[in-house]
Amino acid sequence: MPYLIIIFCFISSGIFAQSNLGETSDPEAIAILKKIKADYDKYDAHKLEFDLQIELAGQGSETQSGYLIQSGEKLVLNTGQQQIMSDGETVWVYLKDIEEIQINDADFSEDEGFMSPSTVFEMYNSNEFIFALGNTVSENGKSFQEVEAKPTDRYSEYAKFRITLDEKNKSITKMMIFSKDGSRYTLNITAHRKGIEVETSTFVMDTNKYPDAHVEDLRF
Repeated sequence: MPYLIIIFCFISSGIFAQSNLGETSDPEAIAILKKIKADYDKYDAHKLEFDLQIELAGQGSETQSGYLIQSGEKLVLNTGQQQIMSDGETVWVYLKDIEEIQINDADFSEDEGFMSPSTVFEMYNSNEFIFALGNTVSENGKSFQEVEAKPTDRYSEYAKFRITLDEKNKSITKMMIFSKDGSRYTLNITAHRKGIEVETSTFVMDTNKYPDAHVEDLRF
């Protein structure tokens, strides 16, 4: 599964602020998402811990665990077998299974291989998705609201997204991505710390710490 989908899952709480979908989407769904987004923007940095279940059509399933630290355009994503770091100018990708570090310029345009939170936010300024209020569900005595998003592009590889929200804590607790080929991705956010303190060095990979890794510098 591309790591960008994982990043997308985490930053979903911030991609709805300036959406122009009021005429086609459920206003109540948009209002809830904007409230979550407003709270998300109050804090300079976030740390989220997660479990990700990947169910590929005809290939069984697997579960990955990891964490994301995000501050503006800067991020660290660690899934054990893969670590991605970006200071906003450079992106480092460490692939543990093949002992390789790939270094790229942080080109966060949609046409490139990397996307920042801000890039994804901008994707939702157009009528690319229709949002609808889903079910209210209860788990462990707590009530959660579901919001569903359906792509307006008939050729999209995704059928829909289902976002589960904790309105009381103003946070996303789960996101499910349904692909048209039958694959499904379920991201459970097990912990979300807001307003954490992080050093700039947190987002810079020291390649000397990986003496066995081959470094592939792909920057121009």
